[in-house]
Amino acid sequence: MKKIRLFLAVCFCLLVSTAVLAEDTSLPLSSWNNTATKEKIIAFVESVSNSSSPLCVPEEDRIAVFDLDGTLFCEKPMYLQVMIAAQGLKDLAQANPDLRDRQPYKAAFEDNTEYLYNHDHFVEMNLKAFEGKTEEEYQA
Repeated sequence: MKKIRLFLAVCFCLLVSTAVLAEDTSLPLSSWNNTATKEKIIAFVESVSNSSSPLCVPEEDRIAVFDLDGTLFCEKPMYLQVMIAAQGLKDLAQANPDLRDRQPYKAAFEDNTEYLYNHDHFVEMNLKAFEGKTEEEYQA
């Protein structure tokens, strides 16, 4: 019985690996289902990258950025965690003018994105923005 199960498992693995290897990865978006959306994306990319197309975008002007799952994402995102911390710092600086000259409050109050985007400041920003708050206050 164990030999039959092993044989079936090996057959299944061979079948799956053959199907994966048979996929034509030279085609655009080969792992996508054939849908109208896929066709529209391919048509768009072809039209903007074809030098004889009136919609052509010169190579040096093309920009495409992707998130980890492949979806379009802006080039310099303002992550939600940074936005929330920055708003918390800004609120504190608005309530207490003495904080407006001290970092990280100053950066948030002045909307200094260079400072706010800097990963070196992320922990400090969160600690200051939520200092003394309960979990319920943070969630709200």
